[in-house]
Amino acid sequence: MILEKKKAFNSFAAEKGLRSTRQRDIILDIFLSTHQHISVEELYLKIKSSNPGIGHATVYRTLKLFAESGLAREIHLHDGQTRYEHAMEGEHHDHLVYLSADLTLHPAAGPFRRTAFQGIRSIQQRYCRHP
Repeated sequence: MILEKKKAFNSFAAEKGLRSTRQRDIILDIFLSTHQHISVEELYLKIKSSNPGIGHATVYRTLKLFAESGLAREIHLHDGQTRYEHAMEGEHHDHLVYLSADLTLHPAAGPFRRTAFQGIRSIQQRYCRHP
């Protein structure tokens, strides 16, 4: 799956006339290794520890490119900060935000998904919203 995502992004970049760069490849590898919603700042801090030559602005611009290519999805949660998650055609999952606990949940997929949503319906609407 990761290799497919890398190929898809590299094809997008080539179509836009962007040359491949080592910095962009590093950012892509680290982004694809994350398994949570990540902000520009959080990704930058992950990258900075092993690649101090990559700046915050480069990470920001690259995440915007990932979103434009369809590789990433921008999500805006209740804290006002934009976060990014992996996204490719055909992939989908929901988010439920528990406001009083500052917590974002991903309801289970497959046979448990319906049960998760039935349980969530019983929670008062003022506690949750669907971003």
